[in-house]
Amino acid sequence: MREEKRIKQVPIKNDTYYPGQRNEKWTEPFVRSEIIREETSVYHLSDFPVESFKKQVICCFYFQPTLQTNIYNQLERIYEVVIPKNTEINFYGDGNEVRINLRENPDIKIYEIILL
Repeated sequence: MREEKRIKQVPIKNDTYYPGQRNEKWTEPFVRSEIIREETSVYHLSDFPVESFKKQVICCFYFQPTLQTNIYNQLERIYEVVIPKNTEINFYGDGNEVRINLRENPDIKIYEIILL
């Protein structure tokens, strides 16, 4: 895993929007649910800067992603989603994709990060 640096904390709000925010249904199959027993970080990728996340379900990756160039030929932005212990998370697809409900988990913290 590459070293990372937190740039800033990103707030979670009731009503916000950023370009690229999904409103359609996901198609990846459900794999399993798990209650994590210690604080865990997962990673959200975005083609656009996110000033605040909406209180809804977001898609993340369980393992630190490889930094990639997006379709706009820009580096994707990476957000670290810090999940407190004893929180249920749901795994989808190949088991690396997780979905986190920001409405039901008020103690979650999100940080914009850079990989060093």
